Amino acid sequence: MKRKRLSEIFEFKSGSTPTKSNHNFWNGDFPWVTAKDLKTSFISSTLPSLSEKGVKSSKIVPAGSLLILVRGMTLFKDVPVTLTLREVSFNQDIKALVPKIPINPKYILYYLVYSKEHLKKLVDSAGHGTGRIDSDLLKNFPVFIPSIETQDAIANIIEKIDICNQKIEALIAAKKKRFGWLVTKLINKSDQKKMPLSKFISEISKRNHENKIDRVLSVTNHSGFVLPEDQFERRVASTDVSNYKIVTYGQYAYNPSRINVGSIARLDKWNDGVLSPMYTVFELDESILNTDYFLHWLSSSEAKQRIKKSAQGSVRETVSFGDLQAIPIPHPSLEIPKDIVLVLNTAFKKNV
Repeated sequence: MKRKRLSEIFEFKSGSTPTKSNHNFWNGDFPWVTAKDLKTSFISSTLPSLSEKGVKSSKIVPAGSLLILVRGMTLFKDVPVTLTLREVSFNQDIKALVPKIPINPKYILYYLVYSKEHLKKLVDSAGHGTGRIDSDLLKNFPVFIPSIETQDAIANIIEKIDICNQKIEALIAAKKKRFGWLVTKLINKSDQKKMPLSKFISEISKRNHENKIDRVLSVTNHSGFVLPEDQFERRVASTDVSNYKIVTYGQYAYNPSRINVGSIARLDKWNDGVLSPMYTVFELDESILNTDYFLHWLSSSEAKQRIKKSAQGSVRETVSFGDLQAIPIPHPSLEIPKDIVLVLNTAFKKNV
């Protein structure tokens, strides 16, 4: 197996943007690629398009070329790499890698995709907080090249795995959609009596003054309560957590500036923890509202829309605890939610 630099395998080409004000350059059939189009592994033809005149004023690469983002904020989180399945044009934030030796471009695509942590080390700041990959560093990036037969075999295996993963993701999305429909059917009925959350929730502001708790937590929109070091690979909290808010098992918390994107959760994994003072902690009166019922309601589209609407008009798009308390929630008699929760909990377990 040989080790080669990318510059030994590919010719590097820079992109360009035809004049946007010249309408004769646009609304044709030839794809023009920007950073937002690099979210998929393969580029075909579902992109903004150039006219024949636009194509003549732009730079074109053939099918089988790799496109890699070399400038933009995205680089601080990810280094998108895409393979073209047809001729395309592209803008100046992208470098095109056109094969100049016999190579399976899918093998290189997967090699770079699975080397993203190493590619991210090439990113530095280009000013104004924008990420940048130096072309010389990229050209010298090492790639291990087996025989073309081995490249084909590896690419085929990974492609099959990718197809399986896409089908699994589609199935998960379908299950989530069905679960959302079930929540709407069982909880958010149009004829259901509604009452403001102020009837059921109360804020908790207990501080960690004696430093008895050192487990610092965060709340995310994808995993609920998490340890910051698991998400950021380091502890991001202050060394002094005496003013942090205490949260205990079964209580809820949210970041007022991020609740509109779903950063609200119930503490289920740990007995307790502490949160930055920016968080709001509250508890539910379970004698009048089932906590699982409330948790499922929070996942509903109606709840998310009401929370998002509460943030609108605020300078920082925050949702205060008073704003949250004003949101109405369907409230049947206490016995009915037990039956609803049984159905939803069963459905939820089948989704995960």
